[in-house]
Formats: sequence, C-alpha cells, structure tokens
Amino acid sequence: MMKQRARVLFTILFAFMAISVFAEGWLQVTGNSVRLRAKPDGTDTGLRVNTGAYLQWLDYDNGWYKVQYGKKVVYISSKYVKRISQEQNKATVVITGDKVIMRTSPGGKDSGLRTNKGDRYQYCGKSGDWYKILHKGNYYWVNKNYAVIKQ
Repeated sequence: MMKQRARVLFTILFAFMAISVFAEGWLQVTGNSVRLRAKPDGTDTGLRVNTGAYLQWLDYDNGWYKVQYGKKVVYISSKYVKRISQEQNKATVVITGDKVIMRTSPGGKDSGLRTNKGDRYQYCGKSGDWYKILHKGNYYWVNKNYAVIKQ
C-alpha cells in the first residue's frame, strides 16, 4: 500500500515537473537583424529576425532562448527579446487576396493549402516579404503583397 502511494505521488510530481520543463511562451524581438544560432552562443544559422517579430520559445538556459522558427529549432540571446504573454501577441494577419498560397517557408515549398480574402491568422513573425502565420497548430508563410497586419 505504501509503495503504491509513493508511486502515485511520484507520478503526480513528475507530471508537474514535466509541465514546467516544457513550458513555452512568446517572445517579441527588440533588436534589429538579430542572428539566430544553431546552439547557444554557437554557430550562426544565417537566419535573422527583425524588431517586432514574434517567436515561440520552447526553453530558456543561461541567457539563451530555444525557439521555434518555421520548422527549425534555433537559439536567440535574451538581450534582444522580451517575453510576452499569448494575450499580448494580438497581431493578426488578414488575407487580402484570393486563393493565396500558404508556404512551408518564406518563398519556399507550396504546402498545398490556400487561404482566401478576409481569413485571419495569428501573426508569428516576418522574414523579408513574408509573414509567418499559425494555422491549426502549424506554421506557414504568406506573401505580404496578399496580406496585412492588424493589431
């Protein structure tokens, strides 16, 4: 009986620890042309983000955020971002064209999905002429010529 209680208590405790370890949230970039790294304080990936871009963070360690950037997991220094709540990320991308292609990366492969005028998505960042959007749990990119950002 005592072993069973200990096992249940351990399971509950482990579940709460797992939740905190995998906690995530949103960051807003405060620097301009900030480099994304392959490892904390490591190799430059060649990817950059600009002021105002939103990134979803997955983990934090010693001044570096592990973030989701498209399909890549990269790192950004905490010097160039501020943490915000999901509610603070109120920016929305509104589609202005018809049958706009949703791509898997900026200017990249066609996902096979189309979106129409008036459709709205959460704004998650920008790269050149492309807006990163969240659609059904996945990230896609739409060209800024066919969309506008609304606060």
